[in-house]
Amino acid sequence: MVYFKNYASEGTSEVIGNLIIASTIILITIISTGIAMNFMEIQAAQAEFESIKDSMLILADIIEEVGSRVYSSGYVKFNCRYGRIDFLKNSTRIEVFLDASKIIDVYTSSLRYTCGVRFSVSEEYVRGGGSGIVMNEFSHLVTVKLASTDGFPSIILCGCCVRIVDKGELYLKSRGFNVTVYELVLVRIRVGLTVGSDSINVKAYGKGITLNTLFIENTSSIELFIDGLKVDCKSIMAPAILNVVIVEVEISTV
Repeated sequence: MVYFKNYASEGTSEVIGNLIIASTIILITIISTGIAMNFMEIQAAQAEFESIKDSMLILADIIEEVGSRVYSSGYVKFNCRYGRIDFLKNSTRIEVFLDASKIIDVYTSSLRYTCGVRFSVSEEYVRGGGSGIVMNEFSHLVTVKLASTDGFPSIILCGCCVRIVDKGELYLKSRGFNVTVYELVLVRIRVGLTVGSDSINVKAYGKGITLNTLFIENTSSIELFIDGLKVDCKSIMAPAILNVVIVEVEISTV
């Protein structure tokens, strides 16, 4: 009896095996390339996030600086490839009460950067400590916060703090006694003309200062409300003079 070996079948099986191996290698290569590209994109987005954070910190310094000098200005450049800058006009309502009397009722604006690539970020303030009344003359009024907006990393610059500073005593000749002089300061951020998208220069411009002086005969409390919610309360010893200062700063694109 004679047996015939099927060489054609063996050759076909070998070709199919080689094709499977080649396809597997190509698939692994494609997946590896995709993972590598995604990793590189995340790294680039994180680098941009850090750069924008530094720019926000510089802009916050500029806002407080130009606020103390009317008609002065400064600007910071933002390069956004993986995210966008949003000017949130009149996004927050700030009310300040002296006992039952409302002494401040204004809307302030914010600047927000949102990254278009998802990665984890710790929600924290990198400048200032959030909304509240600060009693230190060197405390920040403009804050910068790292947050998450709809699951995407973001950086928010806003001015939701009020500063109360004891400026010392003053003798009132008309009253015949000394009074403590307090200064209450709020930086109100306004939004001007905004154009551009990827690469923009954000300018801060000192628009002016309003001053209102109040005489306090009895020990009183100052309450801060943000969007209708009470967030802080401090006491002022009487007799006192309270200078209420609102610093107007406009941010816009150059």
